[in-house]
Amino acid sequence: MSVTLSRVRIRLALDAADPTEVNCLLTGNPPKIWRGVDVQVEVGLFYNGVFVDDLSNLTSLTLEIHEGDDRDGAPLVQKNLGAFSTITEEEWNTKASDKYHALFELANGDTNLDLTGGTSDQRVFWLVVHAVTTDGTPRYITYGAANLTVVEDGAQLGLAVVTSPQPAYRLQDGELQLWNPDEETWHTLYAKGAPGAEYLAIGPGES
Repeated sequence: MSVTLSRVRIRLALDAADPTEVNCLLTGNPPKIWRGVDVQVEVGLFYNGVFVDDLSNLTSLTLEIHEGDDRDGAPLVQKNLGAFSTITEEEWNTKASDKYHALFELANGDTNLDLTGGTSDQRVFWLVVHAVTTDGTPRYITYGAANLTVVEDGAQLGLAVVTSPQPAYRLQDGELQLWNPDEETWHTLYAKGAPGAEYLAIGPGES
């Protein structure tokens, strides 16, 4: 058996009749990813515990990611689908990466979420999937949701690590000195002048 590298997978069985958060079927836990990685979210649709095998009245599916503590705000990420796959329940139960009703693809820019306010270098967001069906008139359905934890990985999101520049100031014998790049020398900065008429003076260059 050979194994190749692949992007992160989240597999969710969503039941429109069950308003509770779901876990990822691949881990048995709420979905959890590194920050700034590519992710595929595989969705299977159920209703009252029964696998949906007829998608003819499904117009669209939308995945959104919201702030975990402010769900009524604008989504941080939104993905819309208008095309779906017809599969059997047996195919869904194989957990194969190409067997699903819907596949949402999140690029690394989508998961590069602001973790400000999180703890232990991670933050919980709210992932929700809702649908529009049509039976003569549009009907809006929340299909399911999950708590999505995003963890800082410190990988710089593929950017080169830039070294810190040389400071343009230093303390020398208790005095503040500034760097002059034209002369490539250090100059001591002095405060002079009578009260109310103070001014700054610059000393001679030092190596």
